[in-house]
Amino acid sequence: MSLDRETLFAEIAELVKLHSTDPNATFAEATQLEELGLDSIDLMEIVFRLEETHGAEISISGLAGKNTLGEVVDYALNQINS
Repeated sequence: MSLDRETLFAEIAELVKLHSTDPNATFAEATQLEELGLDSIDLMEIVFRLEETHGAEISISGLAGKNTLGEVVDYALNQINS
């Protein structure tokens, strides 16, 4: 059974909230990761959590060049559902 995008977006937004340095951040498709105060270690922790939850491998290197929350969701969804 494949994971739907809306569910994954909500899941990733919750994980990002745990790592964000901005308590008033907006979690939208176009929200820049930089605006959320995420660094590469934060992204690695989020990816590890997603891998554990969904039993899928998600390449960290594939996140290079992903700048928005929507891009991260699209990438993770593709990896989880493949």
